[in-house]
Amino acid sequence: MCEFIYAAKWDRYPQAEKDFSVLASVIEDGTYHLLKSLEKSGSPYYHLVKALRETLKACIRQEASDHELA
Repeated sequence: MCEFIYAAKWDRYPQAEKDFSVLASVIEDGTYHLLKSLEKSGSPYYHLVKALRETLKACIRQEASDHELA
């Protein structure tokens, strides 16, 4: 999925903001229960999924902050 995000041509695409928002929501919602299950089972993948979620949130916050300053 990350390769798709990287490879996609987001510039000059009128739906980009909306589509990217949906994609971010799907990733966040789709990993919530996975994260809880991995935590409960003590899986080492817990840290990977948690980092992915935190990185996604940080990127969204940064992008929002950049747009507010513009």
